[in-house]
Amino acid sequence: MRHVGQKWAGPVILVFLLIISVLLVSSLRDQPISKETLLTAGSSQNQPSPLRSEFDQPAVGQAPVSPLPLPAADSALTLANYHFSDPGVVLKHDALIGIVQWLPNRYELLLQLKSRESAIDSIEILNLYDNTRKLLMHEQITGKPVWIDSLRSIAYLVPSQSQLANLQTGTASTETPDYGLWLLQDNLHQDKIASDLGWSIAGSNNIVWVVDGETQDLVEFNTLDRSEKSFVDLKTFGFAPNDPTSGFEIVASPDGSRLALFDNSQLVILELKSQSGIVVNLSPAESLQTETIKQRVFDAVWSPDASQLALILTTGGAGLLPNSFLALFDVASQRTTNIPLSYNHVTDVAWAPNSRQLLVMAVIGSQNAYDQAGLFLVDVLTNDYVRVLSDLELWIGEFGAGLAWSPDGANLAVYCPTLEYAQVCLASVKIEK
Repeated sequence: MRHVGQKWAGPVILVFLLIISVLLVSSLRDQPISKETLLTAGSSQNQPSPLRSEFDQPAVGQAPVSPLPLPAADSALTLANYHFSDPGVVLKHDALIGIVQWLPNRYELLLQLKSRESAIDSIEILNLYDNTRKLLMHEQITGKPVWIDSLRSIAYLVPSQSQLANLQTGTASTETPDYGLWLLQDNLHQDKIASDLGWSIAGSNNIVWVVDGETQDLVEFNTLDRSEKSFVDLKTFGFAPNDPTSGFEIVASPDGSRLALFDNSQLVILELKSQSGIVVNLSPAESLQTETIKQRVFDAVWSPDASQLALILTTGGAGLLPNSFLALFDVASQRTTNIPLSYNHVTDVAWAPNSRQLLVMAVIGSQNAYDQAGLFLVDVLTNDYVRVLSDLELWIGEFGAGLAWSPDGANLAVYCPTLEYAQVCLASVKIEK
């Protein structure tokens, strides 16, 4: 028996180990996989991506393409149709992170990372398919960069040396503003397109709109052939875009057909084809107030179909934000409607692809002098809203740069800092009809 036992000991042990391995693999399959994928600054490791299962493995030299079709506008969707997964961390940084936008390919995020040591920004592309980061530039720019998809490039404004000196010292200069328009292509080659510009920039498709620093005309640049043309004299609408206290901003609609122009006193919708302007009444049509309260636009976001403009309004003057609330301007009816939320500070909005639902970030409380945030899904047709991702602990970051809904509606990027680190989280969105 000893001899037989010794003869079969090896195979018996191998069979036993094989059985244990099968059971172990089976048990691991039953365990939930953590959605958290963490990329710290400077990390070069490829980690499992929350998006990886949604994309086919691309051929060599080709980008992955999502099998999810871009959804048509479905006005029948209601709040109950949306389901958000528990978000996972996809990026970690030691200073503020601004979510600029999802890129049209639906698996990359354009991000603007601040620095604790200086005013220099890092503009990066975060690839959510393989969790790699590509540094585009490291420079002090003004405002957000504009993505030019056909060139795989960004357009951005850089202050001149004299302009930069005024910004650093806080000097209120009466001189003509001098910002340069630059184009950074995918090969990281930088081209200066124009100079002597104002500090406002917007873009759509291949077109970038800026302000001539001398004439105060709205100027259109075609980034493909580098042509330019003056559109309108902004002074005819009562704007003073060269006034550093005016807070003048430009927001382009996704299709490039309209621009929202606003400052501390007014909002104008410019139809680019006809070059005609609509001066928006910022007092809601349903208001019964006998005393007019001056409201101004703090931020504006176009709906995907360019038919509506989500507005964050405030009654505070320049540099003041005693409150901020949500309103909606409808282009067809030219009506402004307040959307009531039970909170006094709305900080960010992001549209669903169907142009009916909005995701809204608002201040819901404070702890140790830090503002806590909550997320709300709003139906702009009914004014109904519901809180979502209520288990996610959120703190307010840079206003206007904390939310982005992917073009296919399948994923939501959220600025989700802790008290120690800045973070970006990703939540998947499921629609059940």
